[in-house]
Amino acid sequence: MKRAGHKETVPRAALIAAGTLVCFSLAAVSISRLAGYKWEWRPEGTIVATRAFEFAQAPGGVVIVKDAKTGQQLGSYTFNENAFMRTVKLGYRRERALMGSSDGTPYTIEQWDDGRVTVSDPASGRSFEMAAFGRHQVETFAAFLR
Repeated sequence: MKRAGHKETVPRAALIAAGTLVCFSLAAVSISRLAGYKWEWRPEGTIVATRAFEFAQAPGGVVIVKDAKTGQQLGSYTFNENAFMRTVKLGYRRERALMGSSDGTPYTIEQWDDGRVTVSDPASGRSFEMAAFGRHQVETFAAFLR
C-alpha cells in the first residue's frame, strides 16, 4: 500500500557527491593499474633465521611438522591440540590444488630482525605474518627455528 502524502527522496547533493566519489575511485584505480603500480606492501627488514619444513599426516589425524632437509620432526599435533596448525596445512594444500601445483615444494618459516615471523609457500607465492593470528601462533612457529 502506498502512503498518502509521503514521498521518499534522497537529496540531490548527496547523489552527486556519491557519484563523484565512485567516479574518482574508479579513475584512480584505473590510472594506477595502467601505470603499473604494485599493490603489494612488504615491510622493510632482514631475515635473520629461516627453515624449510613440510607437513605430514599420521594415523588418527595427527599433523606432523618436519624439517624439509633433515626429516627431523619439529612437532606433532593431535586434532584437539593445535587446530591452527591443521588449518595452515589444509589452507596451503587447497591453494596449491587450485593452482595445479604439486605438494612437493617445502614451506618456509622466516624470522625477521624486528621479531616478525612469517610462513611462506614458495609454490603459491603466499606469505602470512603470524602476528595476525596471535602471540601463541608466533611462538609456535618461531620454536621451529630453534
